[in-house]
Amino acid sequence: MDSAALSNRFQTLELAPFAVHSPAAILQSLVSCGLFGQLMPDAQHAGLGIDCQLIEARKDCLLLRARISPPPWRQALAIFKPGRHIVHLPCAELIACGDELLQCRFPETIWQMPRRALFRVAPPAAPPMRLKAHNPSGSTPWRGKTIDVSVGGLSFAIDASQTPCPVDSILPACQLSDGNWSSPHFDLRICSVGSGASKGSWRIGAALYYPERDIISSLQLASYRFEVANRANSRLASGSA
Repeated sequence: MDSAALSNRFQTLELAPFAVHSPAAILQSLVSCGLFGQLMPDAQHAGLGIDCQLIEARKDCLLLRARISPPPWRQALAIFKPGRHIVHLPCAELIACGDELLQCRFPETIWQMPRRALFRVAPPAAPPMRLKAHNPSGSTPWRGKTIDVSVGGLSFAIDASQTPCPVDSILPACQLSDGNWSSPHFDLRICSVGSGASKGSWRIGAALYYPERDIISSLQLASYRFEVANRANSRLASGSA
C-alpha cells in the first residue's frame, strides 16, 4: 500500500487529524452555533486558557469575544469542540478592537481532529501492548496492559490496592511498547477511573495531553497496524472453524 492509499485509509476510518485548507464553512458553522471554546497562548499552556466565542468570520479577519483586554499574546490558539471533532484555530496578529472583542488575521489553515470516541482499536493479544507511565504522585512507575488505542488517547488496566489516581491527573513521559515497537514519549490526562475485570484491577481511560505531531503520527500507524492484524486473525479463525 503506497502513502496515498494509506492516507486515504486514515481519512476513511477518521483516524487522522487533518488540515482544512478551506476553513470558511467550518468557521461559519462555529459562528452560527455560538459555541464557546478556549483561547490559550499555545497547546502547551492549557492552564492559561480563557473562554472565547467566535462571533464573526470576515474575509480578512476573525472576531472573537473573550474577557481579556488587551490580549497578553500576539498569537494564540483557539480550540473548539463541535460535534464529533476538535477544531484547532490559530489566531495570529491578535489585537483588542472593542469591549471584550478580539480581532485576528483570517487563518490560512485550521486543524480538525476526530474525538477519541469515533474510532478505537484493541491491540493484538500477542505480544501484549504495555503502557509505561509514572504515577502522578511521583512514586513507583506503572506498567499497565493497553486495552485500546486511538489517535486521541487510550485505555489501560493496572493492578492497585486502592484507587490509583484521580480524574484530570497528568501522567508525564508515557510510552507504549510491545517488545517490537515503541512509541515516542507522550503525556496523558486521566479521563476516567473504574474497576477492572478482576479484584484489585483498575481500568483507566486517558486522553493525549497536547501531543506533538510525532506521537499522533505514531499512533495513527499503530492503530492501522492493529486493525490489519486483528482482521487477519479473524480471517484465520474463521477459516479454521
